[in-house]
Amino acid sequence: MLRMRRDGARLRCGLPRMRARVRGMISRRVTTVLFDAGGVLLDLDYAFVKRLLDARHVATTIEELSASESIARTTIDRRVREGGRSSEAWRDYFRILLTRVGSPPEGTEEIIDTLAEAHQRVGLWTVAIEGAVQTVRALKDAGHRLGVVSNAEGRVERDLAGRDSQGCSRRSSTRTSWAWKSRTLRSSASRWSA
Repeated sequence: MLRMRRDGARLRCGLPRMRARVRGMISRRVTTVLFDAGGVLLDLDYAFVKRLLDARHVATTIEELSASESIARTTIDRRVREGGRSSEAWRDYFRILLTRVGSPPEGTEEIIDTLAEAHQRVGLWTVAIEGAVQTVRALKDAGHRLGVVSNAEGRVERDLAGRDSQGCSRRSSTRTSWAWKSRTLRSSASRWSA
């Protein structure tokens, strides 16, 4: 391992010294775990999207939607990282997804409008990812503080709270506040882990 001194000369940092540093970091107990919401705790409601497409005579499967979603997400992430417009990222994401599952170009924008309306009304990323609830509960039971950070435009608490109605969690009297987008939100993670 090489390290630079302030004067620019290189110093060799041997492996034993590096191991000691790593051991020092590992010995610190993890007390707080932060999760992203979309793609970590919650997934796109593929069943809803499939029903929407079925009503428009676009035959697809949940597996095809899931594979297409992964490609769309990767493509949009790369595009935005490379300086592409983020203002159209959401619509572009669904254009890619819908095109990959065989949606005709002439109906794509109408489907995206319907998805946007549903997303505003109830959210589209509302399905708990397999194992997410159990993982959050296990971490909470182990005494970790939990929080959720996301770019979900202020909908994270509502989307996580939606799990309550599906029996994935119950409301806890213990609440933790986390700073997010310059304001404090009640952490919905406590609801998942009660």
